[in-house]
Amino acid sequence: MKKFIILSTQRSGSAFLATSLASHPLITCHREIFLQKNRNCDSYQMYRSSSLGRRVTDIFNRGSLVDKYLQGIFSADSHVSAAGFKLMYSQAKRFPEVTNWLLENNVHIIHLIRKNYLRTILSACIAQARGIHHSSKTLEKTKVIIHPEMAMREMKKISDNINSYCSLFRNNPYIEISYESFVSDRDAQAKLILEFLAINNFSRLTSELVKNNPYPISELIQNYEEVSDALRGTQFDSFLD
Repeated sequence: MKKFIILSTQRSGSAFLATSLASHPLITCHREIFLQKNRNCDSYQMYRSSSLGRRVTDIFNRGSLVDKYLQGIFSADSHVSAAGFKLMYSQAKRFPEVTNWLLENNVHIIHLIRKNYLRTILSACIAQARGIHHSSKTLEKTKVIIHPEMAMREMKKISDNINSYCSLFRNNPYIEISYESFVSDRDAQAKLILEFLAINNFSRLTSELVKNNPYPISELIQNYEEVSDALRGTQFDSFLD
């Protein structure tokens, strides 16, 4: 069985990719099992909280507890050809023990990147405004105010994270998938991922999730002219659609 993670940042299409992979009969894909507020039965939070001994170990020897937890997660999925979970950059930083485990166990890395960093930031702001992060139907258009300084700072952070984790996992089995390519040509990108996971059974991947904001950026940013003026001539001006 191939062990893998979907490595990404929030609002980059990782839920869409994860649910698509989970639709394959030979793949199990857990969600964000290291998300602190995740209370699902397969989450690390529930695992560590299930006994006093585990809570103590989490404080004094988290590495051993993470190892036991992940070994259990993958052992339970031994009936499939590939099993994995989503890991956000923020979670990798919060749990360096997980990163070490991925390196030591040569886990396959599916690095999902949304090429348009401004779209990532915009999606996060709109999701917060709506109170809805994922949907099976296209939602009504919602416009938000984007502060240019914040946008520049966050886009730089995204760029730095991508480069940092690309370097960190350079010796692991590694594939880079763009969200834009996966949306526009899912079958071709799915074939690449399935080959990467050594799965010969090609089944069309499906997901009930849809793109929440299929509108031009200029129609989603209330102060678009201000943002446009700030980004023009910078390394991020191509993200203005």
